[in-house]
Amino acid sequence: TDKVKKTFTYITFKKIIEIENSTNLGGTFPDIIFENGEKIMKSDFSNYNLTLIDYWSTSCKPCINDLPKLTQLYAQYKNKNVNFISVTDEQKEDRIYKANKILEKNKVSWKNYFDLKREFPKKLNASGYPLQILVDKSGKIIARKMGELDQIDEEIKKHIEEKF
Repeated sequence: TDKVKKTFTYITFKKIIEIENSTNLGGTFPDIIFENGEKIMKSDFSNYNLTLIDYWSTSCKPCINDLPKLTQLYAQYKNKNVNFISVTDEQKEDRIYKANKILEKNKVSWKNYFDLKREFPKKLNASGYPLQILVDKSGKIIARKMGELDQIDEEIKKHIEEKF
């Protein structure tokens, strides 16, 4: 009813559903501007056949445990024009320090952003980690997986074989 459509709950839920639908498979990855002015823009994807975005946190044990495998995937695909980006959901200085130590220990050489304003979960309805999002060169989301590196590896292989 029109009365229900004016309620805060309805308006909030509608916004969540619109974000979910627009950033699910087939949707376009939104532009994200981080607090320090760094950004992930649709145009960033055009230089690569695929971009894998890994959303993680230092409080997520599976995220940390999967970093060696993610590093292996990077080594496997970096020469096949697959870009890797990490977004760390940390805002506090001690957690940022811990995240940098974890990245250093695992010899992560791709770009990592710190999401101090929590833009990533707002714009992508990211409600947990590890979350991997695979984006094609046009900025279209072609895979979205929660913590399944084997599944995201299969998606990368599938898209490399199909298109490249």
